[in-house]
Amino acid sequence: MDEKELLKERFKTAVASAVKVISEKFDIEIKFGNNIDSKKDSLNLPEVANLRSLQDFTNLRAFADSEALKIKYTN
Repeated sequence: MDEKELLKERFKTAVASAVKVISEKFDIEIKFGNNIDSKKDSLNLPEVANLRSLQDFTNLRAFADSEALKIKYTN
Protein backbone atom coordinates (compact mmCIF):
# COMPACT_ATOMS: atom_id res chain seq x y z
CA MET A 1 0.00 0.00 0.00
CA ASP A 2 1.48 3.33 -1.01
CA GLU A 3 1.60 6.38 1.22
CA LYS A 4 -1.44 8.05 -0.38
CA GLU A 5 -3.63 4.98 0.19
CA LEU A 6 -2.37 4.66 3.75
CA LEU A 7 -3.31 8.29 4.42
CA LYS A 8 -6.82 7.71 3.04
CA GLU A 9 -7.29 4.62 5.22
CA ARG A 10 -6.16 6.55 8.29
CA PHE A 11 -8.58 9.36 7.43
CA LYS A 12 -11.44 6.84 7.06
CA THR A 13 -10.57 5.37 10.45
CA ALA A 14 -10.48 8.81 12.06
CA VAL A 15 -13.82 9.85 10.55
CA ALA A 16 -15.48 6.56 11.50
CA SER A 17 -14.18 6.86 15.06
CA ALA A 18 -15.41 10.45 15.34
CA VAL A 19 -18.87 9.44 14.10
CA LYS A 20 -19.08 6.67 16.67
CA VAL A 21 -18.05 8.95 19.53
CA ILE A 22 -20.28 11.86 18.53
CA SER A 23 -23.32 9.64 17.92
CA GLU A 24 -22.59 7.56 21.03
CA LYS A 25 -23.34 4.46 18.94
CA PHE A 26 -20.17 2.41 19.05
CA ASP A 27 -21.68 -0.50 17.14
CA ILE A 28 -22.67 1.56 14.06
CA GLU A 29 -21.22 0.37 10.76
CA ILE A 30 -19.59 3.15 8.71
CA LYS A 31 -19.28 2.60 4.96
CA PHE A 32 -17.56 4.81 2.40
CA GLY A 33 -18.68 4.95 -1.22
CA ASN A 34 -21.85 4.20 -3.10
CA ASN A 35 -22.96 1.39 -0.79
CA ILE A 36 -26.65 2.09 -0.38
CA ASP A 37 -27.51 0.35 2.85
CA SER A 38 -30.55 1.37 4.83
CA LYS A 39 -29.84 -0.80 7.85
CA LYS A 40 -30.58 0.94 11.12
CA ASP A 41 -27.04 0.64 12.48
CA SER A 42 -25.28 1.73 9.29
CA LEU A 43 -24.09 5.05 7.87
CA ASN A 44 -22.99 5.63 4.28
CA LEU A 45 -20.46 8.39 3.64
CA PRO A 46 -18.94 9.62 0.36
CA GLU A 47 -15.89 7.81 -0.99
CA VAL A 48 -12.54 9.18 0.18
CA ALA A 49 -10.89 8.46 -3.19
CA ASN A 50 -12.88 11.33 -4.73
CA LEU A 51 -11.40 13.90 -2.37
CA ARG A 52 -8.79 16.09 -4.00
CA SER A 53 -8.42 19.21 -1.88
CA LEU A 54 -8.33 20.16 1.79
CA GLN A 55 -11.82 21.63 1.38
CA ASP A 56 -13.12 18.25 0.16
CA PHE A 57 -11.75 16.55 3.29
CA THR A 58 -13.22 19.30 5.47
CA ASN A 59 -16.62 18.95 3.80
CA LEU A 60 -16.63 15.17 4.31
CA ARG A 61 -15.75 15.56 7.97
CA ALA A 62 -18.48 18.19 8.43
CA PHE A 63 -21.02 15.92 6.70
CA ALA A 64 -19.98 12.96 8.87
CA ASP A 65 -20.26 15.03 12.06
CA SER A 66 -23.68 16.30 10.98
CA GLU A 67 -24.92 12.76 10.33
CA ALA A 68 -23.54 11.62 13.70
CA LEU A 69 -25.46 14.38 15.48
CA LYS A 70 -28.63 13.41 13.64
CA ILE A 71 -28.16 9.82 14.81
CA LYS A 72 -27.57 10.95 18.39
CA TYR A 73 -30.57 13.24 18.66
CA THR A 74 -33.12 11.33 16.56
CA ASN A 75 -35.30 8.70 18.14
